[in-house]
Amino acid sequence: MSDVILKVDHLTVRYTTKTPALTDVSLEVERGDFLGIIGPNGGGKSTLLKAILGLVKYQSGSIWIAPGERISYVPQYSTMEREFPISALEVILSAFLHGPAHFLHSFTKSEKDKAMTYLEQLGLKGMEKRQIGQLSGGECQKLLIARALACEPSILLLDEPTASVDPQSREHIFNVLDTLAGKLTILLITHDTMAVSSHVKHLACLNDRLFYHGDVELDEDTLDSMYGCPVDLIAHGVPHRVLSDHHV
Repeated sequence: MSDVILKVDHLTVRYTTKTPALTDVSLEVERGDFLGIIGPNGGGKSTLLKAILGLVKYQSGSIWIAPGERISYVPQYSTMEREFPISALEVILSAFLHGPAHFLHSFTKSEKDKAMTYLEQLGLKGMEKRQIGQLSGGECQKLLIARALACEPSILLLDEPTASVDPQSREHIFNVLDTLAGKLTILLITHDTMAVSSHVKHLACLNDRLFYHGDVELDEDTLDSMYGCPVDLIAHGVPHRVLSDHHV
């Protein structure tokens, strides 16, 4: 018997009257799934995550999330204000704040130990005192994931977590996601062919509307239709040229 944790039903989002971002998109995500979301630039992938988070309004349709579930969102590190005077440890500790933050708030030893555990999990041990402006792009991206995990979510949304990071950081991020798969429900926007062919459990192909949602293997005609042009396929039916050359 299926255990649906997230349901998107006939969702339509328009930023302008002439340009739909999403049109009549419906999909169900089961608890513990690892869903990869692919599609061309501007195809609505980030909009879908933001709609789930309640960050954008939608004109029609509905989004249902199982009661009591906690969602964490990981944007690309480029959205981080790198000049803000805060250390890596303080970024994680901020996940434990409830209500308005207070500059005199004192964290417990237990909270600090827990924060260090998340830093270590993402390979950031020894960097806890570094200011975020001193971290590399890959380190910042891993820090955002560590903070998201510190919120103890049941649903984790990631928007291109391996875009523009070094190969070692990319491998580490996907190794961490592999350990979380099944324990959390993960929705991952990616153009990383390795991620699609080797890590995710299911695939959603999105370009304004949903072209496909199912197992990782899919036919070439579906991809040609979604991208509007022929694509070359590699292992598991992933379009290498398109995924390599475009970003959300």
